[in-house]
Amino acid sequence: MEAHVTQTFLKLDLVDDPASHRRVHAVLAYLRHQSAGSGEIE
Repeated sequence: MEAHVTQTFLKLDLVDDPASHRRVHAVLAYLRHQSAGSGEIE
């Protein structure tokens, strides 16, 4: 499972930074993508 999560973060250009909340950034990236009108993640 960890490998899949890591690959998702890499695809979203979310680096492993202890001061950063990658899960929050992943959700924000998803929401930005949705609001752009595409409707699906590639």
